[in-house]
Amino acid sequence: MDNSTSFWLGLGLAIPIGIGVNLMTPYLQNAVGRHSAVLRRRMAVRVERDRALAELVSQDPQAMTLRGMMSIMDALQYAFTATALFTATLVFIWLADVADMAFTVAAIVAALVGLIQLVRMLNHIRRVRRIGNQVNVRNGWPVWDGDPRDLPKLED
Repeated sequence: MDNSTSFWLGLGLAIPIGIGVNLMTPYLQNAVGRHSAVLRRRMAVRVERDRALAELVSQDPQAMTLRGMMSIMDALQYAFTATALFTATLVFIWLADVADMAFTVAAIVAALVGLIQLVRMLNHIRRVRRIGNQVNVRNGWPVWDGDPRDLPKLED
């Protein structure tokens, strides 16, 4: 196609696409609104479950130790999976020619899944830390927010 044909084709398609997007906007807003309500309900359930877990763990030190060990194992599982997927990505890239689309797609998929696993691990660690802080507050223990300047100084 020459430049003038591309221009007129783009101009001719822009108007119907714009009208279609404008007509679909209310439906998309309703769908997002319903989805947001579902996410708010899920978050409320998750917060209540974490609060109940913090109450249970604060009453029983053995449960706290067991839950901490399980959380470490979960984090290690996420980290191992992500590392394996990133290694697979490097192997796929090393084996693939630039023109080989199957290896390129496999490398991209492995990298994305590895990234998702890392995000899951970080979310899990954040959740465990939040529960730990709730346990500390319930038991009257100090709460550490992660700032190393807040750590007590060791005396010689």
